[in-house]
Amino acid sequence: MYLNHFGMQNQPFVLTPDIERFFSGAGRGALLTRLGEAIGAGEGFIQVTGAAGTGKSMLCRMLCQQQPERIRVALLIQPNLSPGELIPAILKEFRLSAPGRKEKLAARQTLLNQLLLHHRQGARTLLVIDDAHCLPDATLEELRLLGNLETGQTKLIQVVLFAQPTLETRLREGAASGFSERITTRLVLEPLSGKELDGYLHARLQSAGFQGGELFSPRALRCLHLASRGNLHRIHQLAHQALQNAHAEGSLQVSVRHVNQLSTWLMPLQWFSCWYRPVLATAGLTAMMLGGTVLTTWATGHGVEPPVAATQATPTIPVPAMPQPAAPALPQPMPERLAEEEQPVQVPDEVLVQSNQEAESPAPEAESAKAIPAMTPYLKANDPLREVILDSHRWLEQGNEAHYTIQLMLLGQDQGLHGLISQLKATPAPAGGLDLKLFRLKDDKLLIYLNECDSAATCEALMNRLPDAMKASRPSVRTLARLKTTVRKLALVTPDQTG
Repeated sequence: MYLNHFGMQNQPFVLTPDIERFFSGAGRGALLTRLGEAIGAGEGFIQVTGAAGTGKSMLCRMLCQQQPERIRVALLIQPNLSPGELIPAILKEFRLSAPGRKEKLAARQTLLNQLLLHHRQGARTLLVIDDAHCLPDATLEELRLLGNLETGQTKLIQVVLFAQPTLETRLREGAASGFSERITTRLVLEPLSGKELDGYLHARLQSAGFQGGELFSPRALRCLHLASRGNLHRIHQLAHQALQNAHAEGSLQVSVRHVNQLSTWLMPLQWFSCWYRPVLATAGLTAMMLGGTVLTTWATGHGVEPPVAATQATPTIPVPAMPQPAAPALPQPMPERLAEEEQPVQVPDEVLVQSNQEAESPAPEAESAKAIPAMTPYLKANDPLREVILDSHRWLEQGNEAHYTIQLMLLGQDQGLHGLISQLKATPAPAGGLDLKLFRLKDDKLLIYLNECDSAATCEALMNRLPDAMKASRPSVRTLARLKTTVRKLALVTPDQTG
């Protein structure tokens, strides 16, 4: 272990939220202050959204820990509750016995009596819900009704929701739009910027007992930010592995090489930005200087006036093909066209699960044209994925726009499907299996979606089971309505454009 090597007492990059290591920079402290102000003002519903891994759970626990005794806090960390389970869960947080499940009115009255007791004692009641995006729509409605409990002057219960952005999408587009109107304050937790990453790492290292200087080199920091995109969970995982790499080499500083060894996290563009681009830039400048010297010498020897510097055209520096990482965990860019001797891409049946009806009687292209009367899916010549793409378009046109799907990633080349499918085989499949949806964009890239769910929470649960390497591509939950808009804009052409 690297702790003794770097003079640390404990691990600096654990993933569990530890309020003793709360980082108040990068707007975290200001956001916590804003939450305190909203609670002090008596606001009924407050919402904090942030992508997975941005530090919502840490902020949630800091908020609970900082409340004075006059604020009675109930914290729900497993909110996938039915409407009948919500009030008993709140009562349990207040150490009150809840009536039986069938005695809903009795449970509601017990909670009301407790809220009134807090109010008579001059205390506020605060309900804090972590992972609130997992709340079913019916439970959100039950929560909205709790917001109606008030005296003539104040709310009897205040609610703070910590959630991923999918909650905001559901509130805006789904059946819970009435709940959205009750939210008076909306705050957003952003990933760390490149400048904020240095301060965050320094704070974590100091909390672990590190007393040295600059442990991560500037180029290592840049690479780390590119690979993590400012996501705290990925920062912790990458920084921990980079420290292990530096320790294995006996180095006292983490260099760009130690971060680059984490090839499963770094896409080729990020490799280029971290390592090859500075090398190529230096080589290019050197070549330009040598070329200018040779040109001037030749021109002088042949009596030719060299061109005026101001009118010289900047030479184009060809960029060599990027080397592939040694053991890619995500699909990597492949050549734009398949070689003639290569086999077309085959999508395995166990991943592309079709319904029995579709398997027994495939829909003819005439039906596809009927399903999309004024538009035609974009397909490249002799597309090996033609039928899968057509089926995906039929699915989208006939699907329920209120349903949800997972946007996995954008593939530059078809052969990237092989790596994607390998990753999916390691994913625990839901009851209906895993169903890839493919849409060909007008630049021949593939837009990849996974499964259809009747709720955002179901998609979230499936997305959380994806391998970590796939999560690095930042999959997200989308409604079919939004997907349809995207596909009509980027993946469909009118018949007279297919030429």
